[in-house]
Amino acid sequence: MVEKYPDNVIPFPIKAKISKQSEDEKVQSKGLWIEGLMEDIFPVVTKIIGDANIDMKDDDFITDYSLVVEAMRSTLCRSFNMTHGLQDFADEHFRDNPYIPTADYDDDDEGPDLA
Repeated sequence: MVEKYPDNVIPFPIKAKISKQSEDEKVQSKGLWIEGLMEDIFPVVTKIIGDANIDMKDDDFITDYSLVVEAMRSTLCRSFNMTHGLQDFADEHFRDNPYIPTADYDDDDEGPDLA
C-alpha cells in the first residue's frame, strides 16, 4: 500500500480561507452580544431589588423597570453604533439638559463634581 502522507505529516493549506461577515451578520452578532450582556446584568439587578423587599409585581414597578431595561439596551446599542427606539427620546430629553446631573471629572483627587 502506498502511503498518502509520508512521515505521517498532513500538509495544511498555506493561506487560510476566511469568509467575511456580511453587514447583516455583523448586526446580528452585535445584537446577540448585547442580549448576552443584558442576560448577565439584569438577573443581578433584579435579585438586588428583590432582596430589598420591593414589590416587583406592582404594575407601576413593572412599567418603570421595563423602561430601565430598555434604556440599558438602548445604551448598549448606541455603543455599537446600532439604533434603538429610546435613543431619540434620550437625546431630546437628556442631552444638554441643565437639570440632569452630570459628572465633571477634573484632575484633582476629590472625585467627580456632580453639577
